Amino acid sequence: MPHYSLTPISNRKRKHLCKPWIDEEVQKEIRKQNELYKIKNKPSSTESDNEKHKIQKNYVTSLKRKKQSNYYKKYFEEHKHNCKKIWEGINLALNRTKKLKKLPKSIKKTE
Repeated sequence: MPHYSLTPISNRKRKHLCKPWIDEEVQKEIRKQNELYKIKNKPSSTESDNEKHKIQKNYVTSLKRKKQSNYYKKYFEEHKHNCKKIWEGINLALNRTKKLKKLPKSIKKTE
């Protein structure tokens, strides 16, 4: 039986895990972008370092947009006959979630 240690997940990784279009390719490019950002912010950085980071940042943004667009096209094509799934996809795309109404814990009688 393998042993796994419990390590906390950073907010950045948690944000990417809940987005199904962020796959291994996108994560690899994001890591590359983060490394270029670290190099860019060093005191010894050059203008070419800034340019490399800018190009990579723009590439990652366009890649994420393409992946997201393809994901939703495929999702709606698969579920075009299921209204419930279509509305789940719409709410996911619009980042809407069900809000649970909180009920009062107790009621006080006032006189």
